[in-house]
Amino acid sequence: MVYLSLNVQTILTGLTIGYLVYYVIKRMRYRLPPGPWCIPLVGHYKIYASVEIHKKIAELSKKYGPVVRISFGPKMWIVLNNIDVTLEAMVKKKADFAGRPKINSIEVFTEGGKDIAFTTYSPTWKLHRKIAGKALRYFCEKY
Repeated sequence: MVYLSLNVQTILTGLTIGYLVYYVIKRMRYRLPPGPWCIPLVGHYKIYASVEIHKKIAELSKKYGPVVRISFGPKMWIVLNNIDVTLEAMVKKKADFAGRPKINSIEVFTEGGKDIAFTTYSPTWKLHRKIAGKALRYFCEKY
């Protein structure tokens, strides 16, 4: 049997309680769509470990509605399962949904997201995209 000293037990208990409080506050801060309960840091293992993820998400959409919240490990995803909801998100409110997730390895390779492919939606990104489009059109017409 493993015996831990009082200091190690206190630290582990404090870290566990601190993480649970952080997890609850993070959930309460945003008005997220409904979704099944998941294990923190593991997520919905039964969904992302299955071969037919799309069928599992379709079953969840029947229970929770056309917009479902799913956790893949520590990352939270919002899945849209209806054409009307998808059109509203991608056409009517496109600026709200135009961002990119922050991935540490991409941040290193692009020097802080200073490129067209992985930077977030902003006026600078729009300007860079416009310049790159003009340059590609000019190049394609010339050759």
